[in-house]
Amino acid sequence: MDIASLTKVELHCHYDGIVDAPMLRALQAAGETFPVSPEELEAALPVRDFDAFLAWFEVADVGSVDLDPFVPVLRAHVDRLRSQNVQYAEVFTSIPRGDDVVGQMRKYVDRVRERERGETQIEFVMQMGRGGDPGRREAKVETAVALHGAGLVVGIAIAGAEQGLPIEPHTRAMRLAHDAGVPIEIHAGEWCGPESVWDALEYGYPSRIGHGVAILKDKALVRRFRDEQIHIEMCPSSNVATGSVERMSDHPIRRAFDMGLNVGVNTDDPGAFMCSMNSEYRLLVEEFGFTAEELDVLRRNALDARFQPTLRVPIDGTE
Repeated sequence: MDIASLTKVELHCHYDGIVDAPMLRALQAAGETFPVSPEELEAALPVRDFDAFLAWFEVADVGSVDLDPFVPVLRAHVDRLRSQNVQYAEVFTSIPRGDDVVGQMRKYVDRVRERERGETQIEFVMQMGRGGDPGRREAKVETAVALHGAGLVVGIAIAGAEQGLPIEPHTRAMRLAHDAGVPIEIHAGEWCGPESVWDALEYGYPSRIGHGVAILKDKALVRRFRDEQIHIEMCPSSNVATGSVERMSDHPIRRAFDMGLNVGVNTDDPGAFMCSMNSEYRLLVEEFGFTAEELDVLRRNALDARFQPTLRVPIDGTE
């Protein structure tokens, strides 16, 4: 099977988990700068458990300072997506700081989209952590609503550690986004059990769940996801690298697919996990026996679950 030639869609990738040493060296050769060196990134690899993942992020995550360093990284990422035949991708991102958030975000988005070249479509989803004061969450959601109205983000993603950080206290903010027509994704069932997914469904208004490896532990939850066809953004390499799934053979993506759940495949943090959409597809073929036709079902699942209904580029299977 020619994996590279298969068209793909990705919905779950964090802007601050993309960069890797080969990319940085290429950017440096082109005159770009980044606050971290290729050697520092290499020293933080491999990621084989959650502690190692946190250590990698301590090196690579400079987003708390400024989004500008990530523009060349994201532009290079778009080039890589095009080379892998990824026709549509959503990237989870933070937002600029300052007074003119909409104006700054527009410059950020426009500079990245210059690399689409009519071959791939890049959309941004505003990511937020699970913690923090509910009142501040509402203020962030109001910003997300404004950015969504300006066409600069297509939705909201709630990411980060689940343990002790339920969605329930933030349900008012999530309802605010939902009522404003802003689509919602919630990472759940990655590090906690089915109860975390139930909490997300009851209080967060999600149309997609990130990771969701715990869903298959609860028959009622499986029925809910199958009946409502709620999309699950699965990330096999990420889950094994961080230890939320012990071995690749234990990953539930094949079982979920066979049970009729609506699943897709994603990289999550390709720089940390040394993966790509091509390598994830190859993994599904070699480890789980996915056929080309089944891989295309995953692609179509993701495409149908996208947050941006308007397509700017030709995509297989659409008019």
